[in-house]
Amino acid sequence: MILLRRDNVTYARREEIFSKDIITIDELAELLDTNYQEAARAMRNIKRRFDRYPHLGKLHVEDYKAYFDIKDDNPRYYQTKENGGFLNV
Repeated sequence: MILLRRDNVTYARREEIFSKDIITIDELAELLDTNYQEAARAMRNIKRRFDRYPHLGKLHVEDYKAYFDIKDDNPRYYQTKENGGFLNV
């Protein structure tokens, strides 16, 4: 099971990663706060269910969001005026 641990990734860095269409294994490791091997395993698990970008070592951002059921309008994951800034999950 993959845990969503976002303790060490700043909002700015997360925004930078999600502003692109593709996530690399290194970026996934940052998002999950884990090492390269665990991130690669997580990427394989995500790609088993969602695979919009069928290239090794790269994952489409929408596949990541779909796997973790992240909605673009969910203030838990994005900085808004209503929540007073980004909240760690």
